[in-house]
Amino acid sequence: MAGEIFDYFAFISYSHADKETAQKLQKRLERYHMPAKLLQAHPELPKKLSPIFRDESDISGKGTLIETLHDNLRRSQYLN
Repeated sequence: MAGEIFDYFAFISYSHADKETAQKLQKRLERYHMPAKLLQAHPELPKKLSPIFRDESDISGKGTLIETLHDNLRRSQYLN
């Protein structure tokens, strides 16, 4: 997948019983900035880990739920 462009840095999969934790995780990941020393050693890394896909904040009304989720999984660089 080298050189491939993704719409999302990661896709968070979670139980809806953990909705509050998933919301906090999404916000913290999207606000996180990579340390400068790490970026100097590994310039290929992104400066920020965003956007992060979470169903309730990012799902659109297009197509069926399954089609939409599969599409967003394909558009995510990582699955968490």
